[in-house]
Amino acid sequence: MAKKATTGVPTRRITTDEKDERSYLSRAEREARAQRWVLLGIGAALAVVILVLLAGLVFEGVIYPNQAVAVVNGESVRTADFQAQVRLTRWQVGRQLANVAALYGATALTSQDSPFYQQYVMLQPGQEYMVGDQVVNQMIDDILLRNEAEARGLSVDEAAVEARVQEYFGYDPNAGTVTPTVEPSPSRTPIVSPTPSPAPTVTPTPELSPTPEYTPFPTVTPQPTLTSEELAQRYNDYVASYISEGAAISGLSQEQVRAVFERQALRELMRDEITKDIPPEEEQVNVRHILVTTEEEAQDVMTALAEGESFAELARSVSIDTGSASSGGELGWAGRGKFVAEFEDAVFNAEVGAIVGPVQSQYGYHIIQVHAREVRPLSADELDSKRDDAFNEWLSGLRDAEGAQVEIYDYADRTPSDPTVFELGLASAS
Repeated sequence: MAKKATTGVPTRRITTDEKDERSYLSRAEREARAQRWVLLGIGAALAVVILVLLAGLVFEGVIYPNQAVAVVNGESVRTADFQAQVRLTRWQVGRQLANVAALYGATALTSQDSPFYQQYVMLQPGQEYMVGDQVVNQMIDDILLRNEAEARGLSVDEAAVEARVQEYFGYDPNAGTVTPTVEPSPSRTPIVSPTPSPAPTVTPTPELSPTPEYTPFPTVTPQPTLTSEELAQRYNDYVASYISEGAAISGLSQEQVRAVFERQALRELMRDEITKDIPPEEEQVNVRHILVTTEEEAQDVMTALAEGESFAELARSVSIDTGSASSGGELGWAGRGKFVAEFEDAVFNAEVGAIVGPVQSQYGYHIIQVHAREVRPLSADELDSKRDDAFNEWLSGLRDAEGAQVEIYDYADRTPSDPTVFELGLASAS
């Protein structure tokens, strides 16, 4: 007789209580129980979704804005602050460029020879990193300057900040003039005057400054019928409107927008402090040169000069430095730091009147003649430029100073692209 196959696992017997419970559950009660389980499952799923949404909101609203794009001596540059400053900078630059285009036409922006070209480029789609790079380095410098000022016991008062605001908007309360319809630039773009250089002349491309300052603009003469009180009111209204709009665009408070001027005033104070001992005079040389490509050509020029040919005529005919060739190779007066190292060593050591060369540099071979060498007073612009160079070198050195800790993280995907060129009214110049 065949045996019944078994699994080897004891069969659980249903107890009498379970039989009684099942027997007493109606169909409606069984369906209600099933619905409760379904509802519990839906509730659990919704709870998970809500938790995920809350986690996302916490990340977007709390964690992400407070993540650092840089850390300076233990102090973080927060993502939220960085993004707000980028938007403010884009808006400031955009307003300035819109004014330039209105005054001079779109070519004042789009021409590569324009001092505003680089600012125009940095607002174009895909160039967001340019503003981001400028802003993150500016914010790092602001922290370093503030710490250094505190260590030196230096600070700016409200009068210094107000003076900076007045300078920015071209308002002179003593002269009774205000020019708010043409704004200065939030970043200084120097108009470069001809500078002695042994290199072939190249039209300089202005660099972006890490600190928003100003670019002088043609002023608009106010109506003579306006009284000084009316001009003051006009200025105050314009500043209030500017700060209000800047706050709305950037997400900063109006106090934070005005604090930009405070940081500028502190920068000027520190610049004056650091460069106060720079003398208003320096040793300079008055020099001319002929630049050629090969040593053989240079020797030919030296031979021609020895035979009595005109230095100026040779410069006009063979020099590849087109900027100076047309003037007979004349570079004029210049101090140290204006030439490449090899050229500078030669001109500051050459006997006055002697023809020296060939001197090789990265640009080719130079034949040089020094007309004169003497200590000369610096012009106001020359002294200002020298102080700027010295201050910027000092400021860069703060990052490398002993004990300094400056870390910059990847901020490319955190850099806003708004306001856009369309919102800034620059689309017509594209």
